Amino acid sequence: MNSKLSFPLFLIAVVLIAHSAASDSTKPREKRSPKPQIGRLFGFLAKWVAQAVKQSPTAIRLIRRVKAASTAVSKNPETAAGTAAAAAAAGAAVGVGVVVASQPGKKQCAVYIKRDLPELQPVFIKDGTPRSLMMPRDGYLTWGHGETSSIACPPSAGSQNYIRATNTIVATITCDNGLMFEMSARRVNISTVTCARKVTGNYRPKPDPQCAGTNKAIGFNVPFPTGDIFFDLFYSCFDETRGSTLFTHHVLFGNEIDHKCIYGSSRPDFKSAGFPDNFFISTAYTQLSQKARLTDLFNVRMSNPVAQAEAQRYIFDHSYLQKGHLTPDGDELFTTWQWSTYFFINVAGMWESINIGNWKNLETKVRTLANETKENLEIYTGTYETLALCSTNNYCPDFTLVTGGIPVPKWLWKIVKAPSIDAAIALVVSNNPVGAVNPICETGAVNYGWHQNGFDNFSSGKVSYCTVQELQNVVGYIPQAALATNVLAF
Repeated sequence: MNSKLSFPLFLIAVVLIAHSAASDSTKPREKRSPKPQIGRLFGFLAKWVAQAVKQSPTAIRLIRRVKAASTAVSKNPETAAGTAAAAAAAGAAVGVGVVVASQPGKKQCAVYIKRDLPELQPVFIKDGTPRSLMMPRDGYLTWGHGETSSIACPPSAGSQNYIRATNTIVATITCDNGLMFEMSARRVNISTVTCARKVTGNYRPKPDPQCAGTNKAIGFNVPFPTGDIFFDLFYSCFDETRGSTLFTHHVLFGNEIDHKCIYGSSRPDFKSAGFPDNFFISTAYTQLSQKARLTDLFNVRMSNPVAQAEAQRYIFDHSYLQKGHLTPDGDELFTTWQWSTYFFINVAGMWESINIGNWKNLETKVRTLANETKENLEIYTGTYETLALCSTNNYCPDFTLVTGGIPVPKWLWKIVKAPSIDAAIALVVSNNPVGAVNPICETGAVNYGWHQNGFDNFSSGKVSYCTVQELQNVVGYIPQAALATNVLAF
């Protein structure tokens, strides 16, 4: 589809919406009924958008415009009922979250996760067959009066945890009204129910044929009376022989990300669970260890004092390798989910200027896209090749943090996929802050709206833009599930 047609068609849609809203607002209040005209209109728009995205990589822009039109109508109280019907019709195609208004006088419970939950919150689990992690809708966890679910404070390996109010790891809560629940024959305000310690997650092996290494699930192992149940949160495809994460995979919930819990000042330590013991990962990321390792690598070809001087050119107070998240804590909704990203099997060595530079900027940009489009995005984040650092006499050993393992990646990559429109983009960042390098793949001068000021700066991590197929042609272990027909525009 010709992208030049998008804006005129959008204007036509807005005019139709405005006309329908205006005509409804002139009707006597007592004769009003649900507004099938707007619902039908958005139904047609949803179908049209679904067809458009198959033909145009920039169609996601149109999705935003359709949603903006829906929002504009909903702000008019005279057409609110019609907008609810329209949102329901369009939601299937464009991922709009719809909140059903509570009935007057009817008891129910609603917990806004950004405001009503404590920092040491438990994990919320939806009862049923099978049980699953509870998902908010428009930021709210909701229950009907008398409805039950489970909460848990599962301990991480080597630690203990429990719900303070019950001294148990798991408890059943029953909705009364508002924030009030019944728990262990007591009436409690759920915002005061806390765990004894931070819930920081667990891991388990979970075979996946699309992982070229060992696939590991990170989530929560909850000991119910009937047996343990593991709830997956995200995945790490890990190379056991080299002590290196090939890629991680998680879902970014676009309709909910703006409502996430925020306790940024309190973070857990990184956990070595799931990482091979022979690599001594817990000490590999200290500046002292990095400098000593780089000295050893240079010492192969030069005296120790010269090797130390060469190492100090790279490792000093504001130039060192940080533990860079692959699946970022900022993409997760609950504090328990955010803290569960602090595993070394979810880490790559990133230079400080890159981790807090363009890598962080890309993460923010992806969340912005998810929030604006309300799409659930599939995110694959990984590493490729080993970075070589050169001495002044041009000796360039590969930089590994320990002998025989934990390679420092030369490249970082992030695939962002919107399954509902079968579109994806591969964003590649150079993990070399001291020199420009040629990108491993690139769509020429096309960046599909992803470029921003600073993305060309190699000291902050130069960014390049590729189709997923182009990147997979280079990085052979990218899973087939990450591929898409269309290119995802920002």
